Amino acid sequence: HCDPTSVIGIIAGGDGALRKSSEGMEDDPLGSHEALAALNLTPDDAVVGIAAGGTTPYVWGAIDFARERQCVTALMCCVSLEQARRHRPPGAPLPEHVIELITGPEVLTGSTRMKAGTATKLALNMISTGIMVRQGKTWGNLMVDVRATNAKLRDRAARIIQSQTTLSRNEALTLLHFADGRVKVALIMALRAVDASTARKMLESHNNRLRPILGDPR
Repeated sequence: HCDPTSVIGIIAGGDGALRKSSEGMEDDPLGSHEALAALNLTPDDAVVGIAAGGTTPYVWGAIDFARERQCVTALMCCVSLEQARRHRPPGAPLPEHVIELITGPEVLTGSTRMKAGTATKLALNMISTGIMVRQGKTWGNLMVDVRATNAKLRDRAARIIQSQTTLSRNEALTLLHFADGRVKVALIMALRAVDASTARKMLESHNNRLRPILGDPR
């Protein structure tokens, strides 16, 4: 359960490049500017450029654009910062943060979809998960900012509720129904013996975080 405007991916060539190759677009240092301008970036935003070899003009141009708008900037690459520095376009500013994923030569030379691509995905997963933790979407090691909108999520939500209460599965599903499918609301209802409306108000007053209301999970 995450606002779709919180994390936005931009790729050279647009979304169509996810299905049809458009490598030539990577060579344009201004290629990202229109898409980034449409986001109305502010100093509260962060822009992470991803370039396996640290050379992509499209990515360096995006970092330049973001720096001008005082965003937090980072470069994720699979080479050392020293190598990336050597290949950046003349005058391109360095980002504030560099995430070096030194994966070494690929099994198939140049096929960065293998080691570099896999390492990049793992690092991005860690970043997005860390953000969710900081935003209070987790409680202990439980991803509790879940809205049960299908059978799989209802099952997951019921198991989370059961793990923290003495409720049976059917009782957990009933509570989830009254909580409008929101696990956080259901947990507060169960553990603080309040109705859904009161539970929602308690969440809102604590910035949608469970720990100030319930302490740590058992």
